Amino acid sequence: MFPVKKAALSVVFAFTLAGCQSVSTNSAPATGATQPAAQAAARQPATVDVYQFSNVAIKGYRAVRVNDKQVVYINPQALVSRSQVNLIDVVTDKQNRKLIKLGLNPQGAAQLKTVPKNRGYATVIGGQLVSLTGVRQGNDFLFSVPNPQMIGSIIEAVVPQAAATSQK
Repeated sequence: MFPVKKAALSVVFAFTLAGCQSVSTNSAPATGATQPAAQAAARQPATVDVYQFSNVAIKGYRAVRVNDKQVVYINPQALVSRSQVNLIDVVTDKQNRKLIKLGLNPQGAAQLKTVPKNRGYATVIGGQLVSLTGVRQGNDFLFSVPNPQMIGSIIEAVVPQAAATSQK
């Protein structure tokens, strides 16, 4: 895994948090839209993708500017997609940090094992880069986000029916 500067990630997370919050299940219907159609659209689960990335340019990888000083290079082919995720949960590590855990099917877990040690994992939720940190543990993939509010937004975006049920 690559050490990534906290300042660089804070910029990414600030933009990402705004993106994740826009996938709220409580959003008002669009003008002219019927209530059921708007609710169905609001409750569509966000995409979940994990890519491998590098801090150095690699042929075929896309350059993604994290901030004014940092560019990462992301493989355009996702290692893991939503169809390979069978669980999403929040866990706490030994340093008392909150992490999001994705439980993966065997195919997804096997894909993560193909990433060389000199590359990292880029997690994208709903088309927004949310993390450049991540570790695999057996069939699970864990990644960090900078604050508890972002965790809630990600869970709500990925599993809107669970968020809607918990609000009742």
